[in-house]
Amino acid sequence: DYEAARDNGVLFNPIVAGKERDSWNNVLEVSSVKFRNGTFKGEYQDEILKDFFATLAEEPHWKIS
Repeated sequence: DYEAARDNGVLFNPIVAGKERDSWNNVLEVSSVKFRNGTFKGEYQDEILKDFFATLAEEPHWKIS
């Protein structure tokens, strides 16, 4: 999803695995406000993407021996 958003020049708000409830609450309480007032892009989006990528495993669990 992120790559498709990036490739098409659109904003992306990830839902972080293991933090789904917090992620959705953030969409409702913070991200939507920042989107409406034009402050989502840039520092804020970079911050939430950093958290998102930090939670991704390098190898899927089924490939780890």
